[in-house]
Amino acid sequence: MSSMKNLFLLISKFVALIGLLFSATINTASAMDCEDTNGATGLLDCSIEHDGKTRLYTLIVPENVDSVDIPLVVDMHSYLLNKSLQRFYSGWQSKAEQEGFIVAFPQGVGNSWNAGMCCGDNEEDDVGFIKALVAQVGRNYLIDPEKTFATGFSNGGALSHRLACEASDVFAGIAAAAFPLARVPEDCTPARSINVVHFHGLNDNVVPFGGGGNFNAFPSRDSFQYWSNIKSCQAEPVITYEKNGAVCETYNSCQDNTSNTLCTINGSHLLYNNNDQLNIPDVAWAYLNDAFKGEQEVLANGTKGAFLLWRWVQLNWSSETVGMVDIYRDGELVASRTSEESYRDFVNTNNSSVYQYQICKAGGTDLCSEVFNIKF
Repeated sequence: MSSMKNLFLLISKFVALIGLLFSATINTASAMDCEDTNGATGLLDCSIEHDGKTRLYTLIVPENVDSVDIPLVVDMHSYLLNKSLQRFYSGWQSKAEQEGFIVAFPQGVGNSWNAGMCCGDNEEDDVGFIKALVAQVGRNYLIDPEKTFATGFSNGGALSHRLACEASDVFAGIAAAAFPLARVPEDCTPARSINVVHFHGLNDNVVPFGGGGNFNAFPSRDSFQYWSNIKSCQAEPVITYEKNGAVCETYNSCQDNTSNTLCTINGSHLLYNNNDQLNIPDVAWAYLNDAFKGEQEVLANGTKGAFLLWRWVQLNWSSETVGMVDIYRDGELVASRTSEESYRDFVNTNNSSVYQYQICKAGGTDLCSEVFNIKF
C-alpha cells in the first residue's frame, strides 16, 4: 500500500503544477457558511456542519445560469488529492461555464472518501455529507432535481457508485471515472433506477480495467453487468459512441427508462488525459442527459456569410436527443460539437465554390442529416 500512496502523491504533485498555473487568476475566499448566499455567482468557498464536523466544498455558479431549474453536478476528487486539484484537473468547471449549470467540488476528510472498497481508513458519513451539500445548495438556488448528478475520479468515482446505490432519491445520474462499483452488488439497493456512466482506461495500473490491483476492484465489465442486473436492464448493450479508439456501450432499456453505460478508453488511471482525446465531461454530460437515447432525425441547414476577405458557413442543427455531433465538409470531418447546435465554418475561397455539408451523431454512426450544398 505504501507504493500505492507514493503513486498518488506523484499524481498530486503533477496536478498541483496545473493548479499553480491558474491560481493567480482565480478569486478565492476563506470558507464561509453558505446557508444564505443570496444567489451569488462566481466562486464560493463554503462550509457546512455535518455529523459533528465542519465540512468544506467549493461552489462554482456561472453568471449564465438560469434562475430556475438549474442543473447541479457534484464532482469528487481522488484519494490523496483535494477539491482544488479536482477543480483544475477534471474539466467540469469549464463544462459548467459552457452549459450554464452549478458545479460543487467537495472536500473529503483526510483527502479520501468512504466509498466502500476504497480508500484509506475513512469511516465518515460521506453519503450524508454529499446529500447535505446538495440540500444546502438547493436552499440557495432553484435546482432541478432531475438534473442533479454526481461524478468523480478514482476514489471519487467509487463514491459516485455508492451514491447511485444509496442516494438515488437525490441524484438523477452518476458518471464515475477510473473506478467500478465498489461494493457487493447484493448490497446495492437503490430507491430508484438512475443513469449510470462508467469511464475506464485499458492501461490503468492503479485500478486495472480487468480488476484486482491493490484495491481488489471488480473488473470493469463485471461492474457493467452488475449495474445492468441492479437496474433490470433489458435486451443487449449497443455501441452508442465510437471515436478515436474510445468505445461506449449502453443498455438503453433499463428500469424507469434509464441507461447503463461503460466507456472503454485507451488511457491510464489519469483518465481525463487519455490517448483517445475523449473529453469526459462532454461525453458524461450527454449520457446523463439522455442525449444518446433514441434514434431521432438530425435536422440541419446552413447559410453563407462574408465580410471583406472572410467567407464562412453558419451551420445550425436540431440535436435535442442526438447529443454530440460530427460536422463534415465535402466528406471530411471538420469539427465535433456537443450541445451548441450551431457552428461557424470558415472556408478559404474567393471564387465561386460549392461545399457539401452533413451533420451526424458523433461516434461514426449512420444517424445523419441530409447532405446539403452551400454555394458561394
